[in-house]
Amino acid sequence: MGSKSCAVVAVALIFVSNNQTGSITITDSITRNNPRGTFETPDLPGFYVIAKGPAQIINSQILR
Repeated sequence: MGSKSCAVVAVALIFVSNNQTGSITITDSITRNNPRGTFETPDLPGFYVIAKGPAQIINSQILR
């Protein structure tokens, strides 16, 4: 690769809305034991989210 490098992002789910107009809803789900990523979203262990607002969590458990 020469002088290039690659960052490792170890998370369960990545959601990126490039222009921050998109949204994410997590419904009827349980996540647990997900890796803790460098770019993890606060209060969402194992998730990296860039969106127009916070992720909507419906009837779900996001566990460490």
